[in-house]
Amino acid sequence: MPGIDRDLLNLKIRKANMTNDSVAKELGEDRSTFYRHLREGSMTVAEMHDLIRVLGLSLDDAVKIFLSPLVA
Repeated sequence: MPGIDRDLLNLKIRKANMTNDSVAKELGEDRSTFYRHLREGSMTVAEMHDLIRVLGLSLDDAVKIFLSPLVA
């Protein structure tokens, strides 16, 4: 099952001159909810779309981030 490549996502957040807190605010969710989503990899498709929009991610970046194979 795919997971979230948190390292790549954090890199893209920094490249967008944002922080996790500012991204959570842009998404309209509590920062603790955003951190939980990142930690658990439990984002809905709608939340992923919103994150793609907020960060201006390309399709290639979105696939790399959200369809990353989990490594045990």
